[in-house]
Amino acid sequence: MIPPDDDTDDFLSDESNIDIITINYSRTEVFVSRACGYKTIYENVTVQIESDEDNWIESIQPPLNSNQSVEDETETHFNLFH
Repeated sequence: MIPPDDDTDDFLSDESNIDIITINYSRTEVFVSRACGYKTIYENVTVQIESDEDNWIESIQPPLNSNQSVEDETETHFNLFH
């Protein structure tokens, strides 16, 4: 498995169109049990795309409350459309 900070699998060419996505959040740790320890809840989550003249990500479909909490990692919280 390649670590996330290893850029050997990244592909950039002269024709690349990079979009910059910013995700902001605050964290709260909640004690679950002695066996499980703590879990992290991400609160006030917002997602923004830096606008330029040639974005390939067209839109983000957030939930009704864009400052949402993320507790369940198996749910979809934001959809990015390109």
